[in-house]
Amino acid sequence: MSKVLVIEDSLTQAIAICKTLAELVVGVETTIVSTGAVALRTLHEFQPDIVVLDLNLPDMNGIEISRKLKSSLATRHIAVIVHSVESRLAVFNSAFEAGADYYIPKGDNSVKNLTSLVRGILRRNGSLAETATKISSSVQMERAS
Repeated sequence: MSKVLVIEDSLTQAIAICKTLAELVVGVETTIVSTGAVALRTLHEFQPDIVVLDLNLPDMNGIEISRKLKSSLATRHIAVIVHSVESRLAVFNSAFEAGADYYIPKGDNSVKNLTSLVRGILRRNGSLAETATKISSSVQMERAS
């Protein structure tokens, strides 16, 4: 089962994201946290495949969370999708410099766009894992011959 950690201080937004993911993405487990401190602890316990990250949290900026997540060997592989009301180019650039993989500004269709992106990331990651397994099986079969 794939895991998505939603780091969002608006419970309404977080529930909308999780509900839409549950409806449109098969086999996804979601967890919601509303502060940066809890997010950093939860990353190691929950071990998500994807983080959906709001930038404006009560205790810490999302850019700081992304930087910490991407600087750790244990968590740098996690895809980070920034989902924020911030739409200034300087903020986009700061998010990408801090390691964010994607940026979706909040708006009318942003939750559906976010869901499509999550589905694509999980499909691509699944394909990569499937390919790695096939390659590994081929190498083992060649060695046995």
